[in-house]
Amino acid sequence: MGPKPGLARSLVLAFGIFIGLLWLLQSFQSHGSLRVPAAHGVRPLGASKASRSAEAQGVGAAATKHHQIGESSSGGRRITKATMLYGPENELLESALKTHQEHGERWGYPVQVLRYQIARARWSKPSYLLSLLVRELAKSPEERTEWIMWFDADTILINPSIPVDIFLPPPFLPSAADLAASAPSWYSSGGPKGPPTDPFAHIHLIASRDQNSLTTGVFFIRVSEWSIRMLTKAMAFPMYVQNVELGINADQVAMAYMLNDPEFRAGAVYQPRTWFNAYELHDGFEGKPGDMLVHFPGLDDDRWPHMAAWFEGIARDKSLRWNVPLDKTPYLAETKAYWDEWLAARSVRFAAEAQFRSDPQGASTAFNDTLAYLRFALDEKMDEPHTVRDARVKMEIVMTTGGQESQQQQQQQQQQQ
Repeated sequence: MGPKPGLARSLVLAFGIFIGLLWLLQSFQSHGSLRVPAAHGVRPLGASKASRSAEAQGVGAAATKHHQIGESSSGGRRITKATMLYGPENELLESALKTHQEHGERWGYPVQVLRYQIARARWSKPSYLLSLLVRELAKSPEERTEWIMWFDADTILINPSIPVDIFLPPPFLPSAADLAASAPSWYSSGGPKGPPTDPFAHIHLIASRDQNSLTTGVFFIRVSEWSIRMLTKAMAFPMYVQNVELGINADQVAMAYMLNDPEFRAGAVYQPRTWFNAYELHDGFEGKPGDMLVHFPGLDDDRWPHMAAWFEGIARDKSLRWNVPLDKTPYLAETKAYWDEWLAARSVRFAAEAQFRSDPQGASTAFNDTLAYLRFALDEKMDEPHTVRDARVKMEIVMTTGGQESQQQQQQQQQQQ
């Protein structure tokens, strides 16, 4: 008698992951081979060996201190920034990295930089991230960083007045009612309800998308066991799913597949891309003054004159146009509205699902369709907050009217057609 189907699938998956990691380990190298073209019209400078050694430990004495004692100047959130930059030295990429380092020193974010290629093709990024996650999880909860912000080397931090913690889930602060309900009480007939739970605890990845789906040029990943599992499976993906062509951005596509898997889907949320990953395109910048950074993807060798023009413009303007104080930008209002809407839509979804479970036979077609729309909006459209708000409002209406109003509207639309 053979193993059960579920056990067999688990064994095959575990074997695939093991083989994938072996394949990656075999590709580790002692130095990089990535070729970076010389910057347009400038002489490559690069970082000294001493500065590269400092980067490996986190940039700046203040940043290192914050990292070690588990504090930061950005509201107490422990955040590390990470990137990779290796190959022929390039003044423009080094200058771009410096903008992130200065931003990290200002806000207390250590900056970790991979200076040597450690895996073939596009797999150095997830390999390095995985190593950082494992290293942090080996520390005590009080010492480890909470989130890692990955940024590609061809990004320039143009507004250092923006702390990155505003994009993260708000710190969980239970209300007095929550605390009272969870406190042990000898006279409570029902007993304590248990400690209030953090509604954001299951969110482990904050990313954005462009016309090609997931983009991993800039994203945030929580230091957690979930993140290690997701990256491990993404790295092993080419080995246990061999009939999928991943293309040139193999690591990014593999991660996108993982985030569509039911095991990981609920752990990721998407935000409007221009918040922290605005693109410089061939015809100009898609963002606006006050945006945090500019990214140069898909420009190939044209990125060098574009990057040079940005540095010349920032130097000429002395950053006054781009370095906009946080309270003068839309960030605070927009990020607060984003998480408020996420909480509100999630609450309505749970209420609707509870209502459905109480009387599944009595649920109208409009109720079921609207609930499906709300689930889809929360899972797939959080980078379009207006879509989530529309889905939430429609669900609230259907729950109040029993779907009768929606059915009448559908009948009227059919008659008009």
